Amino acid sequence: MKRALLFFSLISWCCFNLLAQTAPANTAIKLYFEKAYLHTDRDDYAAGDDIWFKAYLVNAQTNKLISTSNNLYVELIRAPGVLVDKRLIRLDNGTGNGDFKLSAAASAGTYTLRAYTNWMRNFDDKFFFEKHLRIYNDTLPLNSLVKSTLKKDSKAPNSVSVVVNEEKPAIRLSFFPEGGSMIENTEGIIAFKAENEQGKGLPVKGGIYTSTGNKVTDFESNANGLGCVALKPLTGTMYEARGTYGNGRSFTSALPQSHLQGVAMHASKADTLLKILFITNAITLNTILKDTLLLVARSKGKLVFKRPVTLPQLQTQVNISQQVLPAGITAITLYDAQNRPLCERLIFNEQEPKETLTLIADKLTYSYKEKTGLTLKITDIEGKPVIASLSMAAVDAMVPKQQGNMISYLGLQSEIRGNIEGINQYFNSKGKPDLQKIDLLLLTQGWRDFLWKRMADSTIRIKYAPEQGIDVYGRTRRIWVNKPVPGLNVTLFANGAKGNKLYTTTTDSVGRYAFYNLNLTGNQPISLSATNNKGKQEAYLLVDTVTHSGAPVKPIPLFHDSTKTVTGKLKNELLDRSRFAARQRLTDTIQLNDVVVSKTPLRQVLIDTIIKMARADYSLKTLRDYILERVPGAVSGYQVAYFYGLNHLLMKVPMLPRFSVDGVPFWQVRNVFFYDIPLEQIEEIRFRKFNLAGAPTIAQDEMRFRRGENFWIQLKLKPHALDNINLHTAHLEVEGYDEARAFYKPTYDNINATKQADVRTTLHWEPIITTNINGEATVIFYNKANWGNVRVVVEGITNTGTPLTGLLEYSVKQ
Repeated sequence: MKRALLFFSLISWCCFNLLAQTAPANTAIKLYFEKAYLHTDRDDYAAGDDIWFKAYLVNAQTNKLISTSNNLYVELIRAPGVLVDKRLIRLDNGTGNGDFKLSAAASAGTYTLRAYTNWMRNFDDKFFFEKHLRIYNDTLPLNSLVKSTLKKDSKAPNSVSVVVNEEKPAIRLSFFPEGGSMIENTEGIIAFKAENEQGKGLPVKGGIYTSTGNKVTDFESNANGLGCVALKPLTGTMYEARGTYGNGRSFTSALPQSHLQGVAMHASKADTLLKILFITNAITLNTILKDTLLLVARSKGKLVFKRPVTLPQLQTQVNISQQVLPAGITAITLYDAQNRPLCERLIFNEQEPKETLTLIADKLTYSYKEKTGLTLKITDIEGKPVIASLSMAAVDAMVPKQQGNMISYLGLQSEIRGNIEGINQYFNSKGKPDLQKIDLLLLTQGWRDFLWKRMADSTIRIKYAPEQGIDVYGRTRRIWVNKPVPGLNVTLFANGAKGNKLYTTTTDSVGRYAFYNLNLTGNQPISLSATNNKGKQEAYLLVDTVTHSGAPVKPIPLFHDSTKTVTGKLKNELLDRSRFAARQRLTDTIQLNDVVVSKTPLRQVLIDTIIKMARADYSLKTLRDYILERVPGAVSGYQVAYFYGLNHLLMKVPMLPRFSVDGVPFWQVRNVFFYDIPLEQIEEIRFRKFNLAGAPTIAQDEMRFRRGENFWIQLKLKPHALDNINLHTAHLEVEGYDEARAFYKPTYDNINATKQADVRTTLHWEPIITTNINGEATVIFYNKANWGNVRVVVEGITNTGTPLTGLLEYSVKQ
């Protein structure tokens, strides 16, 4: 059922706490934009470690926490675009938290942590949050391949092998004229950027030459391959750059062709003023001399400044007070009299922070396993307390500092799409920007990747609704004829739901129904039933989906393994700690031997057994009795039978079988009525177990299976076998919101506890911190049992939309 796009409201309560649900009306939505940010405990992990995160959802234009979406999809992805794991996080008042457990067999390499709401999908992936994490293991990193292609194996058509091409990386040098274009006989600034195939900056130096070989000027980049050079193009002259890259390779690269007419723009700052210098040539001046132009400033898609201007001479300067511009990136554009852009420039405006976060430790040096007390205090510029939502991680300082934080992400990374190399160089630990470096970044990468310019160039089509909870969709049909049944009363009971547990709705003209905004945590059983107005059962009830499918995973380049650039000492230390913690941890999981998979077929059959029912089998009464008694590995569950199998993470977990009856698939795994079918009504049972490789969900043989091991029971029934079965009901298990695990917090108050080994890398993780009326919060935890420094990182956002970050280090000695 196509869901209308609007903000949802609940209908009034009916008696007996039965909540009636109707399809949302076609109500127009005011366009808005969301941004998500994830604060993780660190960026570097060993296979087997836990990844802890706190999620923040803000208005993309104000940075204030918003509640427009309650569902946040968080995914862990590795090259070349494999979805390793995913979580559905419940957001309340704009925040939520969760975690991932890395498999001990996880491939080494750089992973992408991605987060988005369903609403964000209306804008492609422009507002998706992405962050790179480094995972260490002794296995060969897939990311270590320079360049690869997937090749079909002729002997095993369902398998693929990776072929490495030993080609030299393609290096490119790009030029970006300030304001947008090079204008003949007009002096301007040309920024440039040199990068290799992986998009990494590469130092470069050389000279600018005319096409006749005359040298005009020299240029040289910084260590990241960024730089700028002044040039006044002459009429009819072509220019090229010649020089060498930092790796010794020489190059010749053409500069953009200059235009006969146009306006160049140069921006600079002096005290509280932003100075915009417009430069043009005589030909252009004669055409616009009498025109009134419009100077416009936009920040995050909103108009913040405009002023009519004229250009009476070849160089004209316009001053703008920086106080009228918001903090962050602003696009300055000059339009001609026909409202066509003449030139454009991005600038970064620094404003004094409205609120300040201070971290205070009760000591500077601690003993092994000694209790640590931290006080977090937030005040505004007048010293008044501020309310904020925060999260905190305390980690062993041997782990490299994280790249970026909430201030750099909301202010820069989310505005300039694509990877920003070495983001920490653009802000200090307190969030103060390096304006010169940021300006050079905006002249180059910002020239092509500015978020709001890409939005302005896009056609927005709203097709994904904001989600306030978990939705259940389905349809009804005649039992023996594929014909929809309109006007049926459908009831849903969710005993494990938070809040309302009983809902009702009516099928539409094509027999479809929908329930919206359920609040379910973990795997929860739900029951549905359908009857007509007289209470009779006249239809087969089907459930089509209980959640939206996730956004497509785009291919990720197979970069050089970034974990190799970190010392082997760090890798070995992280792996040793992870393995030691695994040996100490008392869990109910099953430890598996190392598994090496080579050329795994898409579908690997493990068991395929066909059983003809005989009179001797009828003593077992029902299908459920037979499965529990005769099928190896079957385990009794509530009204069902299930099996233990390996999921896509090679973890052994309980799984419910899929069913098909007389060739008709029923993918609702908790359809209890199948188990109640008398054996005397069954002619044949085919039990199949197979391993499925590939995408997380694959439609195959009209069934829906997941990557990993699957169990499939195919039934061939006698005529009228289902006459006494309740097809008007459905029982299934819904995968609800992820229930975040509690971070392990040891206490060392007694002498025996202090003798225990403690090699934690993340000493403490506190995802939910809210300051009190005094603007303060206190966090207490125990230290590690080895010598070294501890780094404490706090991130969060105030009620007024100010992002905060704080850093503190202290020592631990024996």
